[in-house]
Amino acid sequence: MFIKEQIFFKKAFEICNVPIVSRHDMGIFVNDIYDELRVKLVEFLEQFEFYGISTDGWSSEAKKKACISLTIYYLDQVFELQKISMGVISADYHHNADNLSEHVKKICNDMKIWKKVSVIVLDHASTMGAMCEQLNKDFHGCFNHF
Repeated sequence: MFIKEQIFFKKAFEICNVPIVSRHDMGIFVNDIYDELRVKLVEFLEQFEFYGISTDGWSSEAKKKACISLTIYYLDQVFELQKISMGVISADYHHNADNLSEHVKKICNDMKIWKKVSVIVLDHASTMGAMCEQLNKDFHGCFNHF
């Protein structure tokens, strides 16, 4: 018997006035929230003129799972540095300059900031430097990666 079919579980949700939803419905709900927040973020980001981004990749010791992160940086109206993590995604592809540049550009284009990106901060891996050259963006190595 599934847990959502058990009496005590159903009763707890009734008491809290929370509906029990399926994984399918929850997936739709989460995607709807993401779409709504993404639209608001894109509108918010339109007000700034320049962005810096940082990206980093890493993999498990067994090299079976890899992830890539992307963070955007900007100066707000009072010139204080702000940052927004755009997320960490599973990178189930070869980490070459072509794939990395496609990934970074897609995220920035989705947020409608690509034309405003002035610099990329990254680790010192040669593929990251090659990625920036392909993207035709200035880049600097991260101090923490020396």
